Amino acid sequence: MGARSNRVRQAPNAWLGAPLTVFWSVLALCIPASRTVFGTDVLRQTLVLGAIGLVLAALGYVARPPHPGVWIAAVCLIPLAAVMSGTNSSISASVAVGVSATVMIVTMVCVLTRLVRDRPQALRHILTWFLVGQTVSAAAGVLQLVGVSVGEGLVFGRATGLAEHPNTLGLMAAIAILVCLGVWRRSADFTRLVLAGVILVNGAALVGTGSLSAMLALAAGLAVGLLAARKVIGTAVTGVLVLALVGGALALANVEQNLLDSVFTRVEVVTGQSSGGGAASLEVRELTYAWAWDWINSSPFVGVGLDPRNAGTFDGVTVVHNYLLRGWYQGGILYVAWLALLSLTVVFGVVIAALRRRADPWAAAITFGILVFAFTAAFLNQPQYWMPLLLAIVCASRAPTPPPDDTSPPDEDRADSATPPPPLTAQK
Repeated sequence: MGARSNRVRQAPNAWLGAPLTVFWSVLALCIPASRTVFGTDVLRQTLVLGAIGLVLAALGYVARPPHPGVWIAAVCLIPLAAVMSGTNSSISASVAVGVSATVMIVTMVCVLTRLVRDRPQALRHILTWFLVGQTVSAAAGVLQLVGVSVGEGLVFGRATGLAEHPNTLGLMAAIAILVCLGVWRRSADFTRLVLAGVILVNGAALVGTGSLSAMLALAAGLAVGLLAARKVIGTAVTGVLVLALVGGALALANVEQNLLDSVFTRVEVVTGQSSGGGAASLEVRELTYAWAWDWINSSPFVGVGLDPRNAGTFDGVTVVHNYLLRGWYQGGILYVAWLALLSLTVVFGVVIAALRRRADPWAAAITFGILVFAFTAAFLNQPQYWMPLLLAIVCASRAPTPPPDDTSPPDEDRADSATPPPPLTAQK
């Protein structure tokens, strides 16, 4: 009786796990099409998620997250950075962005830690619905390439799917591919057939976006995942065979030329050989970097403000496509200090740790892939990027599954006696 009472005290409001699984599954389904479903008001989305996180924290449905120092630093540094940078624009507007982002990030990482720890099956549901939503968006992107009018349509010849932006579709496609690789090993034959189709559709959509940032994210994630899983040679051979099959299927479907044109056109735009490709060419990005550096040199400690009205650079619209530089430009030295701390934690606390202990290699791969994407894309406070990143950090930092021959009975009176959830690679 005493042991049972102790377990109840250790897990307050456990009943919230089921509705939260449904909530996160729906959110995962919608995230690939967040602009279509939720609109473009990032602050409103952040406020809603932050409010939900606060309610859950007040109800006690939280757990100590991995790398707690990072989140404690966020609570201390980001709001202060918002106040300081707001002195150059609007303190109230800057604080609204900074505080809402802090609340969303910190509360959600604590809630996700509790959810994944107490309900390992929740992760399977979340990943499944994310793959469903993203594959539908990716299929829409492929249809756009062959001339079918779907959603936003092509933007400068680049597929947008249901994400309404090529970079967003590209990153989500890269995450979907990495998720499929993570669950492949322990999946049944029929499930593997479905996963192969998901990889095929998302791979085609990724190429069709022409997003070099997303492709770089996938390459970085694959490198980490293969090295951490110790499957370099076998996976490389399989990858060559898969690429050959994908190329043949695309050629038969008359999609191959559209995809190649999208990539080649994108490379020409980025390198300045062609114009008319939007605001993300290498020349334009260099202009944003130069603008940000000029401001940082003149005011290295105080940014221009975290509110979106001050995010624009040389033309008043285009933002800095590098999250560290953008954080410094908008939020000042304190904001970039926290972003640098987060980056170091991901590299050493997540990636290096995965390479050493081989636990959840593909969750670490997703984490690193999103971080690489952030180095070359417009990334700062967007919930559609932070939610996958936080979930990946939580999954990558879980304790490895004990060996099968470990039959020692657990001590029910110990708070740390619960069997840790299986790694991402063990999910079916």
